[in-house]
Formats: sequence, structure tokens, C-alpha cells
Amino acid sequence: MQSKMFKRVFSLVMSAAMVVPAAAVTVSAAEHSKSEYVNFAADNYVDFVDKNRDLIEKVADDIRSFKNTIDIRSYKLSSDYLGTLMQAVMALNPDLFYIDRKYSCSNGSNDFISFIYPEYLYSADKARTMLDAFYSAADHYLELADLSVCSDDFSKAAVLHDELVLDAYYNINSTSNYTFMVNKNGVCENYSRIYSYLLGQIGIYSEIVDSDEMNHEWLKIKIDGSYYLTDLTWDDPTADRPGLVDHTYFLLSDSADQKLSESHYSYVSINKATNTKYDNARYHNFGSKMCKLNAGDTIFYAAEDSSSAQAIVKYNYVSNSVTKVYDLSNVHWSAGGGSYYNGIYSGVDSFGGKIYFNTPKDIYCYDPSSGKTTKAFSYTGSNYLYGMRIKGNVVYGYASSSPNVTGTEVRIGELANTSVDVTSISLDKTSLSMNVGGTAVLNAVISPSNADNKKVTWSSSNQSVAKVSNGTVTAVGAGTAKITAASYNGKTAVCTVTVTASEALKNSSTVSASSVSVNSSVTLTGKASGGTSPYKYAYYYKKSTDSSYTKLLESNGSAYVSNTSAVFKPTAAGTYNIRINVKDSTGTAASKDFSVVCKSSTSVLANNSTVSASSIDFGSSVTLSGKASGGTSPYKYAYYYKKSTDGSYTKLLELNGSAYVSNTSAVFKPTAAGTYNIRINVKDSAGKAASKDFNVVCKSSTSVLTNNSTISSTSIGAGNSVTLTGKASGGTSPYKYAYYYKKSTDGSYTKLIISNGSAYVTNTSAVFKPASAGTYDIRINVKDSNGTTASKEFKLVCGNALVNNSTISASTVSSDEYFTISAKASGGTSPYKYAYYYKEVGDSTYSKLYEENGSAYVSYNAFQVQLYEGTYDIRVNVKDANGTVAMKNFRITVT
Repeated sequence: MQSKMFKRVFSLVMSAAMVVPAAAVTVSAAEHSKSEYVNFAADNYVDFVDKNRDLIEKVADDIRSFKNTIDIRSYKLSSDYLGTLMQAVMALNPDLFYIDRKYSCSNGSNDFISFIYPEYLYSADKARTMLDAFYSAADHYLELADLSVCSDDFSKAAVLHDELVLDAYYNINSTSNYTFMVNKNGVCENYSRIYSYLLGQIGIYSEIVDSDEMNHEWLKIKIDGSYYLTDLTWDDPTADRPGLVDHTYFLLSDSADQKLSESHYSYVSINKATNTKYDNARYHNFGSKMCKLNAGDTIFYAAEDSSSAQAIVKYNYVSNSVTKVYDLSNVHWSAGGGSYYNGIYSGVDSFGGKIYFNTPKDIYCYDPSSGKTTKAFSYTGSNYLYGMRIKGNVVYGYASSSPNVTGTEVRIGELANTSVDVTSISLDKTSLSMNVGGTAVLNAVISPSNADNKKVTWSSSNQSVAKVSNGTVTAVGAGTAKITAASYNGKTAVCTVTVTASEALKNSSTVSASSVSVNSSVTLTGKASGGTSPYKYAYYYKKSTDSSYTKLLESNGSAYVSNTSAVFKPTAAGTYNIRINVKDSTGTAASKDFSVVCKSSTSVLANNSTVSASSIDFGSSVTLSGKASGGTSPYKYAYYYKKSTDGSYTKLLELNGSAYVSNTSAVFKPTAAGTYNIRINVKDSAGKAASKDFNVVCKSSTSVLTNNSTISSTSIGAGNSVTLTGKASGGTSPYKYAYYYKKSTDGSYTKLIISNGSAYVTNTSAVFKPASAGTYDIRINVKDSNGTTASKEFKLVCGNALVNNSTISASTVSSDEYFTISAKASGGTSPYKYAYYYKEVGDSTYSKLYEENGSAYVSYNAFQVQLYEGTYDIRVNVKDANGTVAMKNFRITVT
């Protein structure tokens, strides 16, 4: 189902895993930074990269802009981590080959780095020229891995692995990523970092692993949710044998590697390779490139040399099974003049839907459609063929006297070119009218539809008016520009774009009130229209008698922030001037002023405090609850007690030597029987105080009644219930129980159960289901047969009902367009997780769009999806921390 429907799916949240694309689309290395798909255990700081992604990307972006001073003051990074930071920047961004490994910094307070001063190896112009060559080479590999025949991550990773090993050779004197990508030689660091870089471009996660003791670097790459050890350097034959590639170290578990004669050791790795799925895969015996012909199957063709087969084989990488295509067990290669069996040295390549391979003196062709193998070319030279490759439509063999000597490339012959050229290209729009800051999408149609190379290059005749990237046009400034789409062979189509200036920036900001009381709040809301979005806002206030404004918010020292609201709380009466500024992306600003009157509070402070009981048994306690109204909030409370025969009170609580605390309750447990005076004082923020006194009688008891009651939960979602369980010990049984509840903001309790007009019942439990969200006070009283009572109180938080607010960006799209599935939730109990499902209308069951550790519920809250033609049902489930699930369905038509 998935391979039929989905063309491409990307997660929009980066800390997260990539959904495997179900069909391939070429990605340009020059247009996408994918360092988020690479991790690096730099200097054993295994968590440094993930904790500092933003900083690493900021430094990399500034280097791409050839800045000589990089400001990182806001990141507060210790100078001890400068080397680790720069090592991570270069490891995750191998296209920064033009930066020297020398760098310096200056430190600010607390030894945090203020500025980094990078050193560049080349001028900006020369570096850009070299970057063009680097990206062009990268795009070559990406096109190979993104061919329609590579429909899963295993086959993409295998193709990239083989092409890099076939092209490159190990050269200890070359350590530049540029030299490796462009000139095809380097050391283990270059093999691993270029491979991880290319994997990232097509959404495959990897981790760069190194061992100082081995002086070696390799990768762990993520396939279908599991990481596997992969070492390109050790899979490249030495001496280099062009046309041949090993697969010994492609996708191994940690345990499998330890069993090999040359194991990898003394390294720190973030991701364990525990999955043994590929440890015994047959492809480890393949000595040639693995060739895939069709997207709809799981078949590679390669040369196997093992005790099971010395042959050209058809390999099913899902079932791990092989079928012989051509037997090589009786084919012998020379080794310095002798003619005896010493291994299989057949290179394998594909052209026009057929498989080609070499024997010592011939090139053979296998046609999967007929199952026949025929001789295509003969080699008449004095040496033997130790491998072959096809470049374009030309067949090359690698001739040598021995498999231990690097071969010489020899042109063997030319194959008939059956490729289908592009005859024309057209756009769905030939003209566009846009406002500055707007975007529009142009879709290119290649004819004929079965053309082999459908790559489209986009350009703008005037980038100050309109820019274009992959068909997305962005209006920059007023004027006219021509957007051109060009095929690889020079066919073009043009759309004329007319851009007009946006309407003037308008400040529509508001304040929530023009009159408030002291210590009440007024909300400032920033709103804008016109100009060029996105907007930023600045919020200011001052007393009307003051000369200058004060910022309410700031970001990196600037009053302009992305926050669309701010809260102002006057601490004194008077008239205040409020100013809200808006600024668009071009720097244009507009201001709006308001006046807010803050009035003094004239209400009288009232002490509404209570005690939980006026009579208790010795050994029991009484709760003092501080409550106030009027005056000027917030309030503080002081709790005192004394025996009625004593002269002075004792404080129950204190803070910094003061009896006044923010606690709204205190517990008093008498140490002896008698009558006690309780006093609770309240004080408002203006310093006004009010007192309230109580008497509590503590009776002596030889067996103290104890309230051991419980509630089943202190936090529930709306619509759920909680069980109150009455329990008692001591006193004189049998016991009775009374169950009460109230909202914390209410004054009196409500009885849950009543028997003959009394709240005391024999029921040992009661169920309370809140009618609405909020905080509730729960009280359970127990009473023994002598009438002695004991009280116990609880707090219960009831959350809002879970609501699924998910959306999709469109109900109708074309098959060349993406649409976005955005999962959103409110209410319930955060954090939330999300599950995404899809099915074609008419199908009976849904399929998961993505899963993690076997579960459809993931933390990613958005996916960008591209579908084939048809009508589909999309389902998004949200689940909160309590396991409550809310579902939402959508339907989309793809034309």
C-alpha cells in the first residue's frame, strides 16, 4: 500500500527521525543543509552535538557567509569547548572544507566565548568556485541514489556505498573533503564524512564514530529504525581494484564486528548497533557493485565468491536468498602468469535494463527478461580483466597482470544508447502577479513522460524582483522578472512574474483595558498588516509624568520580539502611557500609543480564615486555612497558637524571621490536652492587616482516633472520576465516614453521600466525578462510636478534556505538490504524542505513516507528504500523558 500511494514524506520536526521516502526524487546538495541527520561523538562528549545543534548551525552558516568574526555571546559556551565545537562544525558540514583547522576566540565574563575568529584557506571567490565543483559531484551521487529503482533506505545506502568505493582510492597524503569528493581520493575521515553527508541529503541518519587508539573513523547508519556499523574505508580493496568493491563491513552489528579478525575498538558511540539482521547476509560475500534494475522489487545483481556460489547472482535482500545467473566456478584468473583459481574478479554494472559483467577476457550481458546470457565484447589485450564499469554508454575494463596490481582502464566497446531525451518542457502558469513578500509555486511538465532525465533547473532573470527555488517563486521587490525552467538538454519554458509593492505597514495593536486597579494586569497585543511579513513587536510603558519608556520584553538586547503579546502590571496608581511598535521584515516600523489609568483599591481587607475543627482528640491535628478578600492582593498569612492559660502566642510558620508567609494553610498538633487559642492574621501587599481568633479544645484519649483515608488520584482529566476511601484506626469502632468536596475557590463543602439527613454513612468509599476542570478540595471525616471525629483533606486537580486540533494544509493538491499534516492537541494532560494513518478510499484498513519502536505514536507534530493520484483518508490521533486518545479524520484528493 505505501509504495503505491506515497511519493515522498518528510518530518517537519528536527529532533526526530526521518520517514523513509517511498519513491525517489532527486535532492540537490547545494540547496539543502542536512547536518541534522548526522551525529558525532566528538572527543567523547557524546551529547555535545544534540545539545548544541543551534550553535553548530549558526557557526556553519556564518562560515558559509565568510564572516571573519562569529558572535556567539548569547550561547554562553565555555571556552573549554571551543575545540569540540569547531570539530563538530567541520564533521557535520564537510562542505566547509575551505576553513582552516586553526581558529581562535575571545572570552567574556565567566570565561564564556564571546567571538570566534575562523581562518580561511582560500579567498571567498575561489572557495565558491570550489563549492560549485563539490556540490556538482555530490549531486552526481545523489542522482544515482535517488533513481526510481531505489525505493527504500537499504538500496539507497547500498548504491551510495558502492559508488563511493568504486570511485575513490585510499591516499594517506590527501585529507581534504573537497579532494575526496571531486578528485576521488582521501583517508578514512573523508570516506566517512562524505558518506554521512550524502546520506543526510536523502534523509538517512548516521553517526560518525572514531577511535584515537586505532587512528580510524567510520560510521553507524540508521536503516529501518536500527543503527548498523559501516566502514567504507575497509570495504575499499587495497591495492585499489577499480570496478570491484567489498561489502564485508556494510551494515553489521556491534557483536558481529567483534568476531572479525580486525575488529573496531576503543571508541565511544552514541547509538548501539544491537540489531543482527544483516550479520549473516549473503551480500557480505559480494566483490562487485550491487546493481538494482526495478523499484518494484527487492533484487540486486552482483558477483558472489563464497563456498555457496562462485557466480553472478540475483540477490533478494529481503529474503537474503540468491539465484545463480552465470556460473563462474570454472573461470580462472591469472595471477602473474599462472592460470589457476584464486578468486572471482567480475565487476558488475547495468545499462538499458540489462546486467553486464566481465570474465578474464570477455564482457557478458545478462537479459533478465529472457534469462539469457550472451557475450557482448571480447578483450584482446595481453593482460586480464579484473573488473569493469559502464560510464554513459561506454564499457570500460580494468586490465592488469595480477589482482594485486591496480588496473589500467581500457575502453572495451560502446553500447547502443536507448535513452529517451526530453523534447519539450512547459509550465502550468505562463504569468504571475504577486505582492512583495508573497510566494507561488510553478510546476514543470516534461515531455515525453518517459524521458530518462527529468531534472529541471530553475533561474530568475532579476533576483531583486523574484527568486526561485525548486519551482517556488518568492516576490522580493516591485518590477518584472522572467522565471525559466530548463531541462538537462536545453529545453526551456518561461513564466513572466509581475511584482507590485505591498500595502503600507499598518499597526493594529490593542490593549485589553484602559482602566485597571493596582496590581491588576493589562494585556498588550501586537497586530500588523501590510508591509512585508513576518513582523516583530516592541512593547513599552511609562508613567505619564516620566520622560522615557521602559521595555517590557527583549531578545538579544533588542526590544523587538516575535511575541504577539505582553503583560503590564502597574504597581502604583496613576496614568500610564503604553506604546506598541511593529516592524516588518524590511525594517519598516509603525508606532501606536495608548493611555491606561490605574486606580487605587478602596475595598476593605477582610479575614475569611478558618480552622478545620473546634474539638479534637489528643494526637490529632487541626488545619488552619488562611483566606482573605478586599484590600490589595497578593496576600500573606501568619499562623499562631497558645494554650488559653499562657500569656503569649507561638508562630507556626516563618520565612526569613517573619511570621507572614505565602502558605495558605498550616497544621497545628497539640502536644497535650487542653483549650488552645488560635490566631490567623492576613496582610495585603499595601501592608494592611486583619486578625481572626479561634478556640480549639483538645480532649485526652487513651486510644487516639486516626483518619487513614485516601483518594485514588490527585490529578485526573475532565470527565474522569476519583474514588474516596474512608479508613480509620484507634478510637472506638465501628466507624462512620463523611465525604465532602468543593472547588478550591468556593466557600463551603458539598456532601457526596447522605443517610437520613446525615453526611456520616457506613460506606467505606465514595466516587467523585468533577463537573468541570479546576482544583478541588476533598475532605473525608471519620467518626467513631463515641462521637469522636477526625478529618483529612486532599487536593484534586481536574484537567480539561483532550481536544484534537489537528489540520491538513489542503483538501485538493496535484501529485507534484506537498501538503502538510499538522498534529495539534489541547486539554487533557500534556505532553502529547501523535499517530498518523492513511488509506486509499475504498480500502478497509489504515496503514501507519510512521512508527517508532513499534508504536505508531511519535513526538513529531508535522509531516510534509506527497501522494500519487487518487482520493485518500488521513487520520490523526493524539494521545495525552494519561493515555486518553482523541481522533480526527480528513480526506484529500490528489489530481
